[in-house]
Order: sequence, then structure tokens, then C-alpha cells
Amino acid sequence: MAAKNQPSRKSTNASQPAATKSAPTPAAAPQPVAAKADGAEVWRHDYDYVLRDLRRLLIVSGSLFLIIIILGFFI
Repeated sequence: MAAKNQPSRKSTNASQPAATKSAPTPAAAPQPVAAKADGAEVWRHDYDYVLRDLRRLLIVSGSLFLIIIILGFFI
């Protein structure tokens, strides 16, 4: 008797267009972190790779400078 509690379903396939199968849509890109009022978080996120490169450049140049200073004492 549970069928009486459910609304009746009518076949409406003729009135509705057939669903077309398409390729699944890719997942949406993650939303960026909410920016502060001054937008500092936005540019920091956009230029993370620049900060990493600058840090690497500082380490390499500092190491080379120390090597030159140390070699200067022995040559």
C-alpha cells in the first residue's frame, strides 16, 4: 500500500527532449583564497613561483660568493 503515498508518475518522454550524452565536464578549478581588502593575498598567490625563484637565486649567489671569498684566501 506504499504506492498510494507516492505521487503518480506519468510518462513525459515525448514532451521532454532526449538527454544527450556528453563528455563529463572537468572539475572546476579551485577558487582562490579570499583576498584581503588591499588584495595582498591575491598577488602573493599569483607570484609564488617568483618568490621561490628569488630565494633559490639568493642561495646560489650567496654560495658562489662565499666560494669566491674562500678561494681568495688560498690562491
